[in-house]
Amino acid sequence: MRERESVWSVAARWVPWCLALIFVITIGWTVFVAWTLSKHDSHASASLLAVETVGKSGPAVPLILLVAVCLVSLVDSLEGLIVVTKRYLDSKLVEPVRRQLREEGREEGRKEGRKEGLKEGLKEGREEGREEGEAIGEKRANRRWEAWNRRRLEAEDKGELFSEHPPDSSIENGNG
Repeated sequence: MRERESVWSVAARWVPWCLALIFVITIGWTVFVAWTLSKHDSHASASLLAVETVGKSGPAVPLILLVAVCLVSLVDSLEGLIVVTKRYLDSKLVEPVRRQLREEGREEGRKEGRKEGLKEGLKEGREEGREEGEAIGEKRANRRWEAWNRRRLEAEDKGELFSEHPPDSSIENGNG
């Protein structure tokens, strides 16, 4: 809450403005009195007119002070109204748009993350598949060698001639 001057009942920062406004209104009132006096030709009646004008407008002095305080208070209230309106509009219009933009940014980040994760997963999967394929290939090669060796040993035990080429030879693969 803002500090207030008890006499003025306005925010302390507005007191100089209030005094300036009172000064301007007082100058205006003085100019009005001088203008009224300039309308009369007679000097003798001018002084009576001045007294009469000041006397009749004298009760307006408190009104002048009241107008000055009210105008400054009105400006002060308008400033508060502007701040309240800005906060309201921010909360109802600007913040939902900001939230939506942040959410869209997060979603875009998630999509990019998924793409990167998919690429990495595919790369790792290919590497694992290659390794697994190589392991399977080795097992097949070992089984072929074991089968070939078993046939060779059986032929040797029977005393037969074994003319089958080893599994990885170029003749078996049709290259020779």
